[in-house]
Amino acid sequence: MTEKNIQKLSGKVISVGQKTLIVLISRVKESRLYAKKFKVTKKIKVHFEKGEHRIGDEVSFVASRPYSKDKHFCLIGDKK
Repeated sequence: MTEKNIQKLSGKVISVGQKTLIVLISRVKESRLYAKKFKVTKKIKVHFEKGEHRIGDEVSFVASRPYSKDKHFCLIGDKK
């Protein structure tokens, strides 16, 4: 993949495992018909090798090779 095609995301850590973080991504969408705004959330599993991450930390990550059945993202750092 080229640099501009890499999917970069960020979110809040809601669970920490040995090498897996579960990150919650939330965004606001708007209904086409009623123009009402509502929040949409998604949980994503992120791979990390080492580092101290706690629940509530803001992290950023990118799409990468599949590490397992559900884990397709790799941590790139803390969101400042």
